[in-house]
Amino acid sequence: MPGVFGRVRDAAGRTVVRTFKRGIHRLYRTRLQRLGFPSVYRADGTEAIYSPHCVLALGIEELEFSRSYPGAVEFVGPVLYSPSGSAPDPLFIDGRQHVLITLGTHSGWRRDAVIAAVHHAVRQLPGLESHVSDGDRGSTRHESTANVHRIGFISYTRNLSRYAVVVHHAGSGVIAHTLAAGIPASPCRSISTSSTTRHVLRQRAPHFASDGSAICRASSLEP
Repeated sequence: MPGVFGRVRDAAGRTVVRTFKRGIHRLYRTRLQRLGFPSVYRADGTEAIYSPHCVLALGIEELEFSRSYPGAVEFVGPVLYSPSGSAPDPLFIDGRQHVLITLGTHSGWRRDAVIAAVHHAVRQLPGLESHVSDGDRGSTRHESTANVHRIGFISYTRNLSRYAVVVHHAGSGVIAHTLAAGIPASPCRSISTSSTTRHVLRQRAPHFASDGSAICRASSLEP
């Protein structure tokens, strides 16, 4: 939320968080003091739990909101990791473009609604093969109806480079993988696990709003 109201909201949020942390420290003051934490914050306002010498941030500074960071913070970029899974790699059809729709591993409650929306979308986008990942490492699911394929798990490391576009939930892992691979991608509001991340991507990385937005609109995943 930009403007004065946004700044007031953010200031109120910081006050609530800091009050909560100080309250927890007061409750466990004796134990925390024995561990070397006489207070939550240092005199300069930084949190005592973090090193005053070096804090490695596994992120991309250009995708963060504009703000100041403690001098010890150093952005080292994301760690590209894709967990192993039981599902076989998806099939790719020569001469066809493929799109990946993924909710990551934490939004299982949205899977059925998303697959239904994708089935609706392909009526308007018949030229695409749609791979919908459940994000379930233990699943061997592979169900196909026309050009929609619901797959238990898709490894970003092994398969992401083969997709023409990725529609995703704004998770840090898929963001890092798509940026590293240079693949057009679009976070969708209704399957997003982080509305803040989604907002930053829209503002700071316009190429994320490329072909994937058409899929979001066509599938009713986006208003």
